[in-house]
Amino acid sequence: MRRSPEQRPAFQMYQELIEELGVDMANRFIKRFGGEQMYVPTFRTILRFSRDQQIRSESIQGKSIRELSIEFGLSQMRISQVLRGK
Repeated sequence: MRRSPEQRPAFQMYQELIEELGVDMANRFIKRFGGEQMYVPTFRTILRFSRDQQIRSESIQGKSIRELSIEFGLSQMRISQVLRGK
């Protein structure tokens, strides 16, 4: 079970970064972001953001809502919401 950052000692967090990224990358990460609070989105959120950008781009290129709906496997209502920024 993962604890919130406030519940983990700094050294334990550093050890976890080393395990995930390796020593060199962990040190680069700390030099760049050390002391900052940050939100790390889930992978699913990143994929959705990327998909929505692609939908907007293809809409600008002239694809219809219906075409986008079929291509991305989403309802036409959801495509409309993405295009409106919701």
